[in-house]
Amino acid sequence: MDYIWIVVAGFLFAFFLSFSIGANDTANSFGTSVGSKVLTLRKAYILATIFETCGAILLGSKVTDTMRSGVIDAAVYNQSEKAFISGQLATLSGCGVWMMLATLFKLPVSTTHSMVGATLGYSIVLRHFQGVRWLNIGYIVASWFLSPILSGLITTVFYMTINASILKRDQAAMRGLNLLPYFYFFTFLINIFSVFYDGSAILKFNEIPFWAICLVSVVLSFMTAMAVRITVVPKLRRKLTSQVQLEMIAKKTSMEKQQERKDTLQHMNLIENRLANMDNPDNPLGNEIVYIANFGIENILLAVKAIRNTDKTETGIQKLKKYLSPVDQEDPQCVKLFSFLQILSACFSGFAHGGNDVSNSIAPLVTIWNMYEKGPAGIEDGVPIWLLAYGSAGMSIGLWMLGHRVIRTVGEGLTELNAISGFCVELAAAFTVLFASKLGLPISTTHCKIGSVVAVGYIRFARKVNLALFRNIILSWVVTLPATARETVVNLCGDKTMSIPVVKILVSVAMTEEGNEHIRTVTEIMNALSLPYTIVNGIDQRFTISEGITIETLAHIRQELFPLFFQNGAYLGNILQFYAAYWEGNIRLFFPCLFQLDSMIRTNTSADDTSTTEGTTSVYGSNGTDSSLSVYCGLSDDSSNWASSDEEDF
Repeated sequence: MDYIWIVVAGFLFAFFLSFSIGANDTANSFGTSVGSKVLTLRKAYILATIFETCGAILLGSKVTDTMRSGVIDAAVYNQSEKAFISGQLATLSGCGVWMMLATLFKLPVSTTHSMVGATLGYSIVLRHFQGVRWLNIGYIVASWFLSPILSGLITTVFYMTINASILKRDQAAMRGLNLLPYFYFFTFLINIFSVFYDGSAILKFNEIPFWAICLVSVVLSFMTAMAVRITVVPKLRRKLTSQVQLEMIAKKTSMEKQQERKDTLQHMNLIENRLANMDNPDNPLGNEIVYIANFGIENILLAVKAIRNTDKTETGIQKLKKYLSPVDQEDPQCVKLFSFLQILSACFSGFAHGGNDVSNSIAPLVTIWNMYEKGPAGIEDGVPIWLLAYGSAGMSIGLWMLGHRVIRTVGEGLTELNAISGFCVELAAAFTVLFASKLGLPISTTHCKIGSVVAVGYIRFARKVNLALFRNIILSWVVTLPATARETVVNLCGDKTMSIPVVKILVSVAMTEEGNEHIRTVTEIMNALSLPYTIVNGIDQRFTISEGITIETLAHIRQELFPLFFQNGAYLGNILQFYAAYWEGNIRLFFPCLFQLDSMIRTNTSADDTSTTEGTTSVYGSNGTDSSLSVYCGLSDDSSNWASSDEEDF
């Protein structure tokens, strides 16, 4: 391969993207553990480094294959490898810039969103919609909506189960201690099964039969639960019992002192009454009799009330409502029992994240490296282990340097967390992500974690969630895909993609009154929209006449421009522009369009390549075909190693 600089730049951009992912997306794995004060930042960084690396090596290759071949069909680039690897390089740089920008604003965004949007962006520029696997993209888009909802529902089930079986019971700490081995069994069962089922080809896990995977998962989980039951539970029971005894002694002493003070006060009141009666010879015992009568009536009323309460029986619905309603204050001793479980579930979450999101930074680099090593024949080759380790190293460094920014958002900004709620969040998100990873579906880890945090905050504190922050996170999710797509196209094509809002221009033209003899010129329209003069001048040379634009010329403009929307992929960009204008009111304040009007219209200087209709110049050449953006962007090469410009036409 002649372009060694692409390989070097690919490694640099891949490391930058991995660094950005570590600073933003990896922080989600241990954000709840830090927010609940179970782990310090330093301990969280150490555990994340270990488990992210293990997950990347053991699980990352399967999802990497999905990211490389699941979004587009690489076969459409068989004769134009340079354009393809240029798109991969632009993907790495574009996603890295967006992820770093989101990190600086402390917003957890989806790396998967970014990669899918970037892949679509460069593919539509280079090959229109050819090779786009819409069914797979549909599955991916559906997973974006399903992942936070599914993870939130699973979190709700986990927390309500703990709430009904432990927190709402008498002696919650002791009951939680008795059920602790079962929670360990369930946690290990989910994660061990996910590791072995269609697991690492490196360790031959993918060759283990299904029945053997089930057997191994159950046996290992049972052994773990028994180890907890034999060693951990007795130790915690002794510690908990001693603490309870100390609390009971302190409480009893306090109650005895209060009773002594109460008895002393009553005795002093009685003495005062007797002394007062001694001063009144007409009724020496009257006040004492009244005091004794009042004391007897109060006790009788309390006894009657207690009898009535015992006669009441709760219905099934009342009992269910009682157990499902959140407790006012969770038992601190019971919360401590789940501290290590939360750490354990966070480790599994980091393991799942390493297997799922390492593909985002490594998949384009794998393509570039394999094509550099073997040419077009290596585009479908496997994933080298050292590349997976390279990506995980970049994520770990990014986590250590900037991970605290997003950790505070996830662990502290949305809602208050403790060990119990954090355990539910971590386990539910890990379950969702690992399940998707085994299917080869690049699900959004960020969406799973945020959905779980919001769900548990909604349940525990009666909707006590930072809705303003949650709204900002949702908006960042919405912007991620088009912003990353635009950034990728900018890196692919240069500053020529800093575009004008084509949709807004056409809407402005269409809204002018056709009854006017002369409709406003394109120059006037674009000046009203505060667009660059250089672009205005270029369009004026094509479509305007000195007196203005006539109705016939307007019809010709529409006839010329609308086919270009579909042929050059600008239709997608204009849909995104219209979407942004709808929400923001002014498209220029949201994000630039993917495409520039003058990048869709090639200036044909040759007399043979021009044709004039109603005072306008056709955007097509004499052969009726549009321009090649690969030539326009400098991606073509006359060398025999690469496809010619004609072969790279859209």
